[in-house]
This record gives sequence, C-alpha cells and structure tokens, in this order.
Amino acid sequence: MILAQKSLGQHFLTNQHVLSTIVDALQIEKNDILLEIGAGPGYLTRKLLEHANEINAVEIDKRFQNFLDPLKEKHPGLNIFYDDFLKMNIKSLPSINKCAGNLPYNISMPIIERITSFLKPRVLVFMLAKGTADRLQAKPGQKEYSAGSIFAQSFYEVKLVAKVSKNLFQPPPKIDSAICRMVKKDVNTQEILAFNRFVRSLFSYRRKTLHNAIKQIGHQVPATLNHQARIEHCSMQELMDLFHEIHPN
Repeated sequence: MILAQKSLGQHFLTNQHVLSTIVDALQIEKNDILLEIGAGPGYLTRKLLEHANEINAVEIDKRFQNFLDPLKEKHPGLNIFYDDFLKMNIKSLPSINKCAGNLPYNISMPIIERITSFLKPRVLVFMLAKGTADRLQAKPGQKEYSAGSIFAQSFYEVKLVAKVSKNLFQPPPKIDSAICRMVKKDVNTQEILAFNRFVRSLFSYRRKTLHNAIKQIGHQVPATLNHQARIEHCSMQELMDLFHEIHPN
C-alpha cells in the first residue's frame, strides 16, 4: 500500500457509496469527455470507467503508475497525464465537457479557477473541504462570502450534493468534506474573468467601505454609490452593475 503524502494533500476516498454519488452527480452520457483531477490509486477512475468512454486523468504522483497504467491497458479511452495540473500544458488536453475529482483541499480553488479560465466544461463535480463548499455557495452577509463565492457563482450554478465525514478517508483529514456540483452558466468568459479581477481587488479591502475600497484600487467612485455600503453585503448583481458603471466598455 502506498502511503499518502501530506505535502500533496492526499486523502484517499475508498467508500463505494460516496464514489457512486460523485459519478451519479456527473450524469455521464456516452459522448462525454471527462477530466479527472487527482486520480491517485484509481478508486474514482474505476467508477468513472463503468460509465464513460473517454477519460483524461491527471495525477501528479508517479508512484501510482502501477495502479493506473494497467487500467489504461484495459480501457483504450483512458488517457493518463502524470503532471501537475496547475503547471501542465493545458492545451495537451482534449475538449472536455465534464470534470470530477477528490481535490487537494489547499489548492482546490486554484484548480477550479484554472479549469474555468482555460477549459470549457459544462459540469464540475468535486469533493471539497466543507468550508470551501460553503464558501462557493455563500450569500451576501454570510461570514463565508468572499471573492471565491462570487467567482463560482458568476460562472456556475452551485449545488451541494452531499456532506462527507472525514472518517471515510484514508488517512482522515482534519475537517469534513462535501461534494459540490457546478453547472456552467452561459456567460462571456473573458468579461466575467475581468469582473472577478475587479471583485478580488475590492475584497482585498473588505475591512473598508466600498467607497474607500474603490478609491484604493484607483477608480473614480460613482456618484450614486452609498458611501456606507460594504462589499460583503453587496450581491453579485450589485457588484456587476458597479463594474459596468466603472468599466462602461
């Protein structure tokens, strides 16, 4: 048995019911082209292969070659990339329309952001830290509401599929987890990425009023803005309207 590497955030999920819940949430169809991030020893990969004809699995840890390469020999539609997803040449991946994975908790948001920025999947189903799942769904005024909340909700309809106990992982993480399903909205990716850069800049001054935050990032404050407003209480639509007022083109 291969021991999990703490530096890679490895916590192996072997529970068949939970694995099936991830696969069911993907609603796999015969023409789907899947991306799996963090294939590890292939527990989820095997479940996906029961339904999908083409899977592209990315795994940074080459210790798992003895588990994954035999699967590739049996399933010609399985492509394996032994690489770091955050650094690999993403153009080497084919057109992807669905993604899944048990993501390392410390880099789950960078992974989601890279997928969103450079690939065009319609559905993402990921195992995440419970706190991250809460943040992706958070509403204005909630303590979890952040730039990450707005990023996720500006691109996706986000739904919590199931909560997952930390005791179902080997080794158990310190926190519970959750399965999230994210379905892509029909948006202009480049425009929404620009909007999110603006939002992230504002959230770096979340302790200030929105009026002062806008000044801090070098923009002229719209005359119509409530000077007492704070970003953590602004809805995504309010921030989008503000973005378009400041960036009319």
